[in-house]
Amino acid sequence: MADVQPEQVLAVLKRALKNRGITYDELAAQVGMSESGVKKLLTADDLSMTRLAAICDVLEVSVADVVREAAAARRTTFRPSDAQRAAIVAEPRLLLVLWVLSEDRGRLGHARARLGLDAATMRRLVRRLARIGLVEVIDRDRVAVVHAASDWRLPADVGRAAVAPLQDALLERARARVERGGGDDVELGFTRLRLHPDAAAELKAEMRALLARMDERSRRDRAIHPEASLVEVGALCALSPFRAAEALAAM
Repeated sequence: MADVQPEQVLAVLKRALKNRGITYDELAAQVGMSESGVKKLLTADDLSMTRLAAICDVLEVSVADVVREAAAARRTTFRPSDAQRAAIVAEPRLLLVLWVLSEDRGRLGHARARLGLDAATMRRLVRRLARIGLVEVIDRDRVAVVHAASDWRLPADVGRAAVAPLQDALLERARARVERGGGDDVELGFTRLRLHPDAAAELKAEMRALLARMDERSRRDRAIHPEASLVEVGALCALSPFRAAEALAAM
């Protein structure tokens, strides 16, 4: 299971329970747990092999089948519905809140502290995410993220509303740090190239692979290092047609 994330396994289990019409209460009775215990188990990321095997027995599937389905799901991307897109375009903060909740395993207190939000605002944003089906509220302290924002294929309108401001803020912060002398925690570079289209396509694929490796490194560090030792960083990669005459005219 080294290449499969716990949340992907849990997503497969919850989908299988729903498809078979098995409630949390019924599952709890069959695995010898309380209903609240089962709910927390299916939102945590430390599901033991013993518990996983017990749930698979109830579902009448093998652990190997669950892991294979989780691995396959990892290679897919999520496309938000029209209602989800409209909600995020109307309130772009929803996407960032979803990102942070994904990283913080749905722990509302941790996510709120990182976002610097007051309790009322956090509750309102979480209720909106729940209404459009992007999180499930487990209890007052935790939610389950249905689709991690990092797995999304972002439509253009969502990108403009929710992601472009984050990119602009990251680039401006990096520029400011460099102007003040930089530091070990910032790197900013620019180059202009003349390439064959095939080479440009190869670079684009390499950039996507690099971002995927960064995301995987983030997952691994969150799994093996104490939370207090982690720092938040942003990375922005760009490859775009660039014409010197147009750039000069814009100066």
